[in-house]
Amino acid sequence: MTLENSDRMVTLAAATELDRPGVAGNGAAFWFFTRASIRLCAAIAAPEHEASAATLQEHLARIADPRLQRAFAAALDIKLEKKKRPARCHPQPIDLWKGLRR
Repeated sequence: MTLENSDRMVTLAAATELDRPGVAGNGAAFWFFTRASIRLCAAIAAPEHEASAATLQEHLARIADPRLQRAFAAALDIKLEKKKRPARCHPQPIDLWKGLRR
């Protein structure tokens, strides 16, 4: 995505196509991709707004592939929040000969 209006229009057209009622089969209006694209384009175009940072972080959280996350964050100069790894639990050593000692 860029700040160019023509790129935003292409993005919104693709999102609208994904949200087409015929895709779901039941004719119900589905607007997820359109709404998400509008919010994302607005956040990219106006990063100084308070809601923009939250929108971009929310979008980053949706990206499952860490490489794509890093690429998206780098393109928009967003700091990735480091995830803490759970502490490893070191089990007690097993004494195999315990029951055989006299």
